[in-house]
Amino acid sequence: MGYGHPSNPNMGGGQDGSAPDAHDHLSGYDTVKPYDDDDYAAVAVAQQALRDSIVVQITDLQAQRVAYINTVLDMRKDRLNEIHEDNLLKIEAPFDLQLDLLEEEVSDINQAMTHAVADATAAFTDL
Repeated sequence: MGYGHPSNPNMGGGQDGSAPDAHDHLSGYDTVKPYDDDDYAAVAVAQQALRDSIVVQITDLQAQRVAYINTVLDMRKDRLNEIHEDNLLKIEAPFDLQLDLLEEEVSDINQAMTHAVADATAAFTDL
């Protein structure tokens, strides 16, 4: 029972004793065993289940990634808002100080004017 012998089905021999077609992949280093439809259906179901579980895991990981990126983005936006508010205070502070000093100067002038009027009145009454 050699190669191509009609009674050896594993060797792929035909009934006429001819050698198998090399493209059938029934013998040799690239032998591929044919699947029965039942075996293929079981493999297809297992592959579909594996694919579905991978899709679920990828979807969950993508959601976690998006949530993390949004968290980092919100933290950076908050920090930028804090910096902006600090900068506004630093910009406004000198002007607020000038306005406060101006009000204090007006108060000092009014007080000096009151003292001057009182001194002038006192000097006038002494004459």
